[in-house]
Amino acid sequence: MKRLLWLVLAFIAFIVTNATAGFWIEDAGWSISDAIRHFMDAAHSDWLLVSLLIHTGVFTIAGIAWWLREMRRRGWSRRRRGWWIVALVVLGAPALLAWLAADRDDAPA
Repeated sequence: MKRLLWLVLAFIAFIVTNATAGFWIEDAGWSISDAIRHFMDAAHSDWLLVSLLIHTGVFTIAGIAWWLREMRRRGWSRRRRGWWIVALVVLGAPALLAWLAADRDDAPA
């Protein structure tokens, strides 16, 4: 049951994240490149946003480092670890939730 819950949460997070980004871009009447340009302009003019981005980056790097150590501890192949990192970069939080749903019985004894 826990696995199903994690997968449902991952799916919901994926849909909500993409829908809200799409709504934001559509409501502003922008293209994706306009949205990126707006974000970069905001980052250049708002020091609090820069601080939040720095802290988010540090926590993300720390999380990926922990995640890689956990995968190595479990004896996962380099290829398997690589695909999970690609999923994390492409999907974000839904990849972490899907990982929680993945089989936890493959850790070495």
